[in-house]
Amino acid sequence: MLVSPVRSLPNPTPPVHNAASGHLPPVRPDAAYLWIGSPLYDATISIVLALIAVIGTTIFHLEALMLVGRFERKSRHPRILVPAVLTLVIAAHLAEIAGYALIYWLADKTFDIGYFTGQLRTPGIKGATDRPVAPD
Repeated sequence: MLVSPVRSLPNPTPPVHNAASGHLPPVRPDAAYLWIGSPLYDATISIVLALIAVIGTTIFHLEALMLVGRFERKSRHPRILVPAVLTLVIAAHLAEIAGYALIYWLADKTFDIGYFTGQLRTPGIKGATDRPVAPD
């Protein structure tokens, strides 16, 4: 018996979802799927979040100090001025801290690029487990 060396080629068009039969087309990973979770993705997201944090807090701090300066020029009572300026400056710093906390939360929960538990992540290695960081 003679066997043909030519194999049948797979159909290049993906199967269409048939709701009646319940069959789904096979999932093919695309470039974005393969990029998410890679070390380059983690580094890129970290750099973007750091830039947003630094630039955002710098602008916010400048605007808060300008607001304090406007308040200082309008105030006529020095006994009210010092506590009011200190309160505004502390409130500005607390708002900046809240902004950094939000960015850390986004990095941990939304982008999954880190932990708050003292563990190292092993990106890109399938089946790798996290290991605790050795104490100093």
